[in-house]
Amino acid sequence: MFQRKPPIEPAVERTSSRAEPARREQPAGSVIKPPVRLDIPGFGPPKAGGARPPELQATEPEGNKLIVGQGIHLKAEIKDCDVLVIEGQMEASVDCPYVRIAEPGVLEGDCEIDVVDISGRFNGTLVARDRLLLRRTGRIEGKIRYNKIEIEPGGVIAGDIGSRTTSEQESSKKAGGKADVVKLKKNATD
Repeated sequence: MFQRKPPIEPAVERTSSRAEPARREQPAGSVIKPPVRLDIPGFGPPKAGGARPPELQATEPEGNKLIVGQGIHLKAEIKDCDVLVIEGQMEASVDCPYVRIAEPGVLEGDCEIDVVDISGRFNGTLVARDRLLLRRTGRIEGKIRYNKIEIEPGGVIAGDIGSRTTSEQESSKKAGGKADVVKLKKNATD
C-alpha cells in the first residue's frame, strides 16, 4: 500500500576530494538567531531589562557626565558631576550622586556618593549615602559605610565595613541644617 521512498540526501558540491554539504544562501537583510536553550539556566531568552535581575540594576541618572576611559590616569577632586564613570585609573576625592567603576577601572581616595556601582576596584574611604552595589568582578578595600548594600556572588569586600547608623545619617543632615541657620542669622543681623 505505502511504498518506501529512498532517503533524501543533501546536495553536495564536488569541488575537492572531500565532500561537504552545500550551504544555503541567506536572503539579504536576514538575521541568524543563536539557538535558545531553555534547559540551561541563564541561557534562555533574555529577561526584560537586561541580563541582571531588576533588583541588581542601577540606572544611571541624567545630567553632567564624566567618563575616565581605559588607559587614562587622573588625579582630581570631583564635586559638580552627576554621573562619574571610571574605566581607567583615578586618584580622587569624589562627592557625586552616582559613580560607576567599570571592570578594568580603579578608584582610590575618599568618596561620598549617593549610589555607587562597582565592577572594578576601589581602595580608600567610601560612604554610600543611599546604595552600594558590588558586582561579581568588583573588589573594595578600605573603610566602607553604606545605607543599603547588594553584593553579587564573587564580589570581594575587605576592611572596616559597616552600615551608616541612624545617628550618622541625622548628624550629616543636622550639619547641613546648622550651616543654613548660621547663614540666615548672619544675614538677618547685617
